Amino acid sequence: MQRRGNPVRLVIALSVAAALAVFLLYTSFAGGATPSLKPSQLAGHRGKLSVSGYVLGPVKGDPHAAGGLRFKLRDIDGPHQSVRVPVVFHG
Repeated sequence: MQRRGNPVRLVIALSVAAALAVFLLYTSFAGGATPSLKPSQLAGHRGKLSVSGYVLGPVKGDPHAAGGLRFKLRDIDGPHQSVRVPVVFHG
C-alpha cells in the first residue's frame, strides 16, 4: 500500500522555498548599494565605498586618536600594482 503525501506539506515547502528565493534576490540587489573598488579605481569617486587592497607598511598611528591610523594600499593583483593610495582610518 502506497502512502499519499500531504498536499499541505508541499504548499508549506514551496512557500518557504519562494520566501528564501526572494530573500536571496533582495540581498543580492540591496547589497550592491556600497561600491567595492580597488585602490587604482578610486580616482573621481566620492562618498561611502569599500576598498580592498594590499596594506603597505609602515602602519603608523592609532585609529582612535585624532591623527588616525595611517598606511598605504595597493591593488592585490593586476597591472596597477604600482598605484599607491594613502589611507587615514578612524574607528
